[in-house]
Amino acid sequence: MSSAGPPQGACPLGGTARSAVRGEPTSSAGPPQGACPLGGTARSAVRGDHTAVIRTTALVAAWLAAGIAAAQACGDALTGARHSVESDHYVIAYATTPTPVEVGKHFVVDFAVCPRGSAKLPQSVRVDANMPEHRHGMNYRPGVTTLQPGLYRAEGLLFHMPGRWELTFDVVAGSTTERLAGSMRIE
Repeated sequence: MSSAGPPQGACPLGGTARSAVRGEPTSSAGPPQGACPLGGTARSAVRGDHTAVIRTTALVAAWLAAGIAAAQACGDALTGARHSVESDHYVIAYATTPTPVEVGKHFVVDFAVCPRGSAKLPQSVRVDANMPEHRHGMNYRPGVTTLQPGLYRAEGLLFHMPGRWELTFDVVAGSTTERLAGSMRIE
């Protein structure tokens, strides 16, 4: 605030107005003669602060709702138990066949890649898996087939031992590759 005082026509928060903002009781007869009720620029400033909080809360709620809706809508064409992984640019919903995945048996991953915001559908997608605790991957390299734009199938996956496996999806769009990963425990 400048030392020149409030702008022309503004009402500084003083007297009854300050009491009202603090939540202190005020006279029901109204402000005393010459007092400045909470009005004009002061009222706008206080209302503006609350409006900014309400607007920010509404924007955050809308953003979260959109993200949840995108995650739920992504992969509607998949059958079976669906899982999903998310980043700022993509939601990937996936389902394995068979479910549950068994040690030492090949399985298939059907998955949908759903762009968020201004992200584009990927030019290609790679799928792999590794065991972070053991620092090794699979003994097989899966192949990925495009079933339709945004819907893919990875075949030739096999987890050769029980434990926690991390299923990774490398989404290639333009000159960038974004990796999304989901964790699976195989017994």
